[in-house]
Amino acid sequence: MNKRLLLGLLTVAFAAQTVYFGRLTYAGFLELGGQRAFFRNNLVAAWDRAGKAMTAGGPRGLLETRRIEILLAGFNQRDVGVKIALPLGGADPEAEARRLLGKRLRDMPHVAHLWSLAADLSFHEAAVRRRGTPIDLSRLSEDAMENLLPADRLGLAALEKAVSLQPDNYLYHDLLAEMFLEFGDDDGAAPACRRSVASYPRLVAHHYLDRLDLPPAVVQAALDGYQDALLSVSLVAHGEILRDAARLLTRHGRDEEAVRFLELATRLDPGYYDARAELAGARMRLGQWKEAEKDLEIAIPLLPDYPSQYVQLARVKRQLGDAEGAIEAFRRARFLGAIDTRVFVEQGEVLESLQRGPEARRQFLAAVSFNPTDADAWAGLLGYARRNDDRAEARRACKHLLLSRDARESVRRECAEERDGER
Repeated sequence: MNKRLLLGLLTVAFAAQTVYFGRLTYAGFLELGGQRAFFRNNLVAAWDRAGKAMTAGGPRGLLETRRIEILLAGFNQRDVGVKIALPLGGADPEAEARRLLGKRLRDMPHVAHLWSLAADLSFHEAAVRRRGTPIDLSRLSEDAMENLLPADRLGLAALEKAVSLQPDNYLYHDLLAEMFLEFGDDDGAAPACRRSVASYPRLVAHHYLDRLDLPPAVVQAALDGYQDALLSVSLVAHGEILRDAARLLTRHGRDEEAVRFLELATRLDPGYYDARAELAGARMRLGQWKEAEKDLEIAIPLLPDYPSQYVQLARVKRQLGDAEGAIEAFRRARFLGAIDTRVFVEQGEVLESLQRGPEARRQFLAAVSFNPTDADAWAGLLGYARRNDDRAEARRACKHLLLSRDARESVRRECAEERDGER
């Protein structure tokens, strides 16, 4: 009897575990199906599968967060004018998002991601309010922060809470900086930008730094962030930090300062190709041709099969008056596969300056042969033909330029005048 009882209990326990883990497995498949629907932008199907996964015993907290993200994805698309079906039919999706967020924040107030979602919801509600409320110009303030709606301020507060919970996570600092920039508060964006760059000193990670109209205070804050990273322990190599700081300066026309950063990067790592090549580029823009030549001669052996460096070297040698050296560099670039119009045209111009007419003509013809739809290639051939009084070639080039939409208006006008004159 004891054996039978024990066997029965084990059978019941095994069956219960089988059912329990079977439901979890089924819930997992439903959750994966919901994620696939979400990535296909089918928000209604994603919402339904998340609900079924919860009913099947899936992790309620995770799935409720997933439902919040589904609603926010729909709100964000609607805010920019995309027509998309939202879950819940005719019900109030904003109210459901608030309910779910409140529930999740009560359960897990220490999770920064939830506060970030709360910020997204607040900014969405502020956007809806703005679209539905006429602007009262008499109440607008010159201080951008005075014009914020209460929902905007709640969103900023939620982002600041997320930042306080994960101070080393650059994403929340970036979100905060981007919102301050959107609101026109440069002073608020600057410290967030500095903390973000210091946390992860890679230019490619901070997309708002790509803006060419970035306020000077924010540019300086980013540079301060790079310097903070240099003075602390970072997983990013110091040479890469210096190179990215130089790239930021270059984007804003500050090549002289960029050169100092790149010189330091090359001293730290003489074999760092990116820093050496970008140093040469900055010196070319500054007209420091002799120094740029030295940098290129060091950079080229580090990556000898990269044709663009030979093109740059040819341009430097041309500026220094070394026409033969320029021709050799252009030929090396061509050997490595460079077929850009400027390579042929510039090489043709150098050969023409050396009175090597037949060779120069071959280069201009090669330009239009390799790039028959490029107006610059035909303009280069037209210039050569006019300089050498080759009217037949000039007419052929003009024929293509008059049909091209990309040709410069001045060139099209000259070609039209010549055509009319011949008539």
